[in-house]
Amino acid sequence: MLTAAAVQLVNLGYADDYFAQYATPVRALDEAALAAASRQYIRPNEIIRLVVGDLASVEAGIRDLKFGEVIRLDGDGRPLADSR
Repeated sequence: MLTAAAVQLVNLGYADDYFAQYATPVRALDEAALAAASRQYIRPNEIIRLVVGDLASVEAGIRDLKFGEVIRLDGDGRPLADSR
């Protein structure tokens, strides 16, 4: 965990105290700021969900969720001919 944090500091150019200072501004966010950020950055209609599992066990349940179009893929990520 510490190694990953150190790598982030270097790779992303964060200040040495980035993680020590991170929580303060996050805790200061109020409901209005969070709502504004969610409207700007969270786009439910653009979400792609990838489900990996035994098709016979999960397909019906996934379709029942009605999240949108279901496309079955082969092991290389190509759509199957009978994917719908």
